Amino acid sequence: MANKCDIITESERQKRLQLFKESTGKEIIPISAATHEGIQPLKEAIWKYIESDPSYLSYMKADEETPLPQVEPVVLTAPYPEDFRVEKDSSGRYVVLGPAVDFYVRKIRAFKYRDRFIMDKLEKGGLSSKLRNAGIMEGDTVVIDDREYVFKE
Repeated sequence: MANKCDIITESERQKRLQLFKESTGKEIIPISAATHEGIQPLKEAIWKYIESDPSYLSYMKADEETPLPQVEPVVLTAPYPEDFRVEKDSSGRYVVLGPAVDFYVRKIRAFKYRDRFIMDKLEKGGLSSKLRNAGIMEGDTVVIDDREYVFKE
């Protein structure tokens, strides 16, 4: 493989490829990572090489004698959105706990709007009302899972 084939003329490329083949007896697949020229022929050559190597294929082949495990998908059933409670801890923070919190925190791990999603779900279950009933004031700290938020009206 020879990269950057796009920075020389076609005639110069052919001349260099021929010179290399004459001196080594090997062929080169010219490619350009920038323009993607030659990528498909390179992929085809790699696949052809893999198919021709029985040791590689036998290494990659699954043992047909090994039975596959019998598994069933785990289905998470969402709890009711109001299935959580608010407790004031010894530091004066308002900690939101319960099955609804556990479910949404576990369900949504890597998501750009994770916090907003969890807050929306808990708000449907009455988060603001439960915080007010627990005595929260503007500026107090709310803890949900391992994250802290400042309460604002």
